[in-house]
Amino acid sequence: MADELQDVKKENEHLKERIKWFEEQLGQMEELVKQYNELVRHEFDSLENVVNKMGTSEIIDPVTRVYSREHVLAYLNFIYPKIVESNLKCSLIFFDVDNFREKTKTLGKNDVDTLIREIGKFLKETVRVPLDIVARFGFDEFLILITETQKKDTISIAQRIKNSFSAKSFKVADVSIQLTATLSVVTFPDDSKELSKLLEIGEDLVEAGKKKGKNMVIFAE
Repeated sequence: MADELQDVKKENEHLKERIKWFEEQLGQMEELVKQYNELVRHEFDSLENVVNKMGTSEIIDPVTRVYSREHVLAYLNFIYPKIVESNLKCSLIFFDVDNFREKTKTLGKNDVDTLIREIGKFLKETVRVPLDIVARFGFDEFLILITETQKKDTISIAQRIKNSFSAKSFKVADVSIQLTATLSVVTFPDDSKELSKLLEIGEDLVEAGKKKGKNMVIFAE
């Protein structure tokens, strides 16, 4: 009994250390997000400009209401050197809807926009906003930045997103539409220490997944 109590005590201490470490890492990421938000504010001349630009594609994609491609790339270029310096874990999930144009060819433009917006909303609800970032990266493509998560855990997150997405029915113009997506996962520093290379690998993996049959999560071994 004494040995069992000692083991429980050791495990409890270990868990406390892990929680403390995670809180420290989380604090670093929160500080980086805060720094970047301050930088964005200072780029504009006045509060009026901030308000005006928040509604444009410079920051928010006007259709999906998630971050724009331009903004997320700027954010990554800002935060990446600090991630490298602090040796933090960082993963990117590339999310590309399968056969989107074919599935929506009977819909009008406004209905297509509504569907794209619903997909963006779905993705935001699956991650830890604001620590994780969702951005529209192409017409029917999204990029998700996952922070402080091991690669294997990010792969599990991507699998969960894929499964939830394929099981979901989107209702647009009184029509129920079911979709699938191909996702790729790249992680710093496991797959590359260079941001441009990570982005390149991520896009190449999505293309490979499309050729292999779509509706899958693919990653570099």
